[in-house]
Formats: sequence, structure tokens, C-alpha cells
Amino acid sequence: MDLVVKEQFILEERRISLSEVHTADEAALQIWTTGTMGELSPVVKVDGRTIGNGEVGPVTRKLQAAYKKLTEQSGIPIPNYLET
Repeated sequence: MDLVVKEQFILEERRISLSEVHTADEAALQIWTTGTMGELSPVVKVDGRTIGNGEVGPVTRKLQAAYKKLTEQSGIPIPNYLET
């Protein structure tokens, strides 16, 4: 949520109804895990229904890029075992 504010998006944390999800233009589901697969994952389909046009939107893309930059600068690198 700090990243959303830092990127100058409006942050509103609240419960939303399923009908709001189904009619949304763009929805971003933030998945934060302690494993290697966290990051920010876009929501393009819920209950078999396409959200917006079914494509990842510009807000999600910008937040994904900002998160990637943040983790590159402050995260701990994960070794790539394919490189020898």
C-alpha cells in the first residue's frame, strides 16, 4: 500500500462487492508472500468473468514496474542455479 501512495495513486482500502469486481475497469490483486513467487499479480478474471477488457491495465503495469525496481534496489537477490 505504501507503494501505491508513493506512485501517487489514490489508495482506498475497503470491502467491495462481487458485482463491483465484475464491473471493474481494472483490478489489481496484491499478493505478498514470503516465498519467491510474490509480487503484484493482476486480476483479469473472477468466477469465469472477464474484468474490464481482460488485459492487464496501465495502473497494474506501473505498480509492477515500481515493485520490481523497489525489490531490485532493496531486496535480497535469489541465486540463479541455471548459471554456472
